[in-house]
Amino acid sequence: MSERRFQATITGIPSRDTVNVRSGAGTTFDQTFQVPKGMSGLEILEVQPDVNGREKDGKTYQWFKLQFHGGATGWVRDDLITVEGDGTRFGYPNLGTTASLAFDLTRGDTTPPATAATAQGASPAPPATTTTSFTATLSGSAALDYINARPEPGTHKDPVGKLDKGLSGLKVLDVQPDVNGREKNGKVYQWFKLQTSLGDVWVRDDLVTVQGDGTPFDYPNLGTNAVLAIDLTRGDTTPPATAAQVTITTSEKPPEQHKTDGAPSQSEKPQGAPAQSSGATVDSVERVKKASFLITATFEGSGYAAYNNYDAGIVSYGLIQFTLAAGSLGTVIEKYLNASQSETAKALQAYWSRVQQRDPSLRNDGRFKELLIAAASEPEMQKAQDEVATIKYWNAVMSGYIEPRGLKTPLAWALLFDMGVNFGTGHGFVRLAEEQLGVPKRSRPGENGITEEQLITRVAELRKKSHDAQAERDNLPGLKVRGDFWMKLIQQGDWGLQGDSNGNINVRGRLIQVRNL
Repeated sequence: MSERRFQATITGIPSRDTVNVRSGAGTTFDQTFQVPKGMSGLEILEVQPDVNGREKDGKTYQWFKLQFHGGATGWVRDDLITVEGDGTRFGYPNLGTTASLAFDLTRGDTTPPATAATAQGASPAPPATTTTSFTATLSGSAALDYINARPEPGTHKDPVGKLDKGLSGLKVLDVQPDVNGREKNGKVYQWFKLQTSLGDVWVRDDLVTVQGDGTPFDYPNLGTNAVLAIDLTRGDTTPPATAAQVTITTSEKPPEQHKTDGAPSQSEKPQGAPAQSSGATVDSVERVKKASFLITATFEGSGYAAYNNYDAGIVSYGLIQFTLAAGSLGTVIEKYLNASQSETAKALQAYWSRVQQRDPSLRNDGRFKELLIAAASEPEMQKAQDEVATIKYWNAVMSGYIEPRGLKTPLAWALLFDMGVNFGTGHGFVRLAEEQLGVPKRSRPGENGITEEQLITRVAELRKKSHDAQAERDNLPGLKVRGDFWMKLIQQGDWGLQGDSNGNINVRGRLIQVRNL
């Protein structure tokens, strides 16, 4: 059985939500604080019998000295905790991943308690199949023998140290676009968070080769093929062809154009559905909503597990970076805790009171971060994020901007949703655009003397102007990228939000499918 740290989870008793933590091994010692049931991953520092010899069913209570996540230590009785891991140094068995009520164990008996399966003589489960992990090798540049390791995904922060070229087998933990939008040949740099001897650091994609299964980060499964990371495109999960696979032809069939035959008349369109310009087929609301969420999520982070703690939000997390400071993260966590029965949810429950208080110290709580990232893989967390994003942003944008004005184009819907997330749903850009165009507020394009395209173009121009001004003021050129993206879509005339010939839109160097959803 592999060695695993001996650790405890607070279970308590059914009639109480908290457990007392004391200054010594007995109830005669002072209660120093209380902790909620469900707190887990607590390191066991020491075990002592009850100083007063108190017992239950002829068995003396044992007290466990625990290390809590905030750094405090204290004693909890063995009938109030479950334990797991290697307890042999304290006279307990090596339990592995099996959690047992501490009181049910006997110190000095190092035989692990039988599970239901072993008690019945069941065969051990076969080993899980493994996949090739996504790893990086530092290739660097010809001019330098080292590579700068950065604390964030950009060159705006000083390096935390230098790494030698040639280092290989570095685990890829995360991938993020350059925070300042810096690019090469029109392609935004991607930064790789790597596990190194300097800790978890960021290295730019033109300085690393990667191999293994990159699908969790929207790269291909490369197997054992090492490829310079900048030569890959996020969202394109087709492995690049090797020389032997490339076939050169003298002519190519042009990409099939998006068909517009058979489009229903305006009267046939379902109420509330976005229209497409130039007579294209009627759109589904769900397709446009999904596309909008994907675009905004790419600007906000890297998906359901996206996490940062370096801005005013204290902790920003998830698909559209719900923040602890604003309270939206709390709403997401509450929905998740009400829906999930997983061990991750049980452990996260211990943080609920601090989440409600919007506790600033959660910014640097590593266990809280681990639990949020782990929860992101659960359908219950993904559903919670989708629901909060829908209620707080999508529905608010629909009722506040789209429905009163009768806006129909998918591009308008996606732009206004992105602005609602970026600026808050009470922004004044649309009303300012109406004022500048000389039409009544909340009036309907097509009935007020202007077209929807004119209104939305002016809104996007005002937004770009705002981003550009802030970028200039704060010397953050990356802020321009979001405004430029929407202006480019408008200039391309993609009012139906159809993307290129494959249905993709390039968002910060990442291909996002917007048509076939």
